[in-house]
Amino acid sequence: QDLPGTLRHVASLGYGEVELISFPGYAANTPRDGFGPLAGMRPSDIRLAIHGAGLRVESCHFKMLQLEGNELGPSLDWARGVGIREIVVSAISPGETAADWENSFGRLARAGDAVARAGFSLGLHTPSDVWRVFDNGRVFDRLLQRIRPARLNMQLDLSSTLSRGVDPVQVLAIHGRRIHSL
Repeated sequence: QDLPGTLRHVASLGYGEVELISFPGYAANTPRDGFGPLAGMRPSDIRLAIHGAGLRVESCHFKMLQLEGNELGPSLDWARGVGIREIVVSAISPGETAADWENSFGRLARAGDAVARAGFSLGLHTPSDVWRVFDNGRVFDRLLQRIRPARLNMQLDLSSTLSRGVDPVQVLAIHGRRIHSL
């Protein structure tokens, strides 16, 4: 209801940075979405509210569909207007087979290329399904092998990691250069 006031409150708690979600992409009235009241806000006004509260914003979650087809251009414009540097895919479709995952990897790689051409970096918020193991290894490891570091970083979700019995310290020790945030 009051984005500028909420941001000022967050800053008063000692935070210096916020991570957003794409208000247009999360505008539906569902339990996971619900940002409809903010969806029509101009990106420049969002940026002013963030800076006016004394905060920074470096990254923002987007749904995968927002980075494909006709949604890509408006999503990049919105991100540019808000002033973010990294676009984070909030989730990818879980695969039942290795081939399904390869399809998702291809979609991420194409998005990474488009996002890089527009001057942003791409990240993936790690869903719990990336810790699944197939014949030739863990999905997470295959993803990092398949997509170049210049096209994809990871945002390690500790909850999804721990819930799958994966040690996040070990993941950081092995893949720390590819993980941009926790």
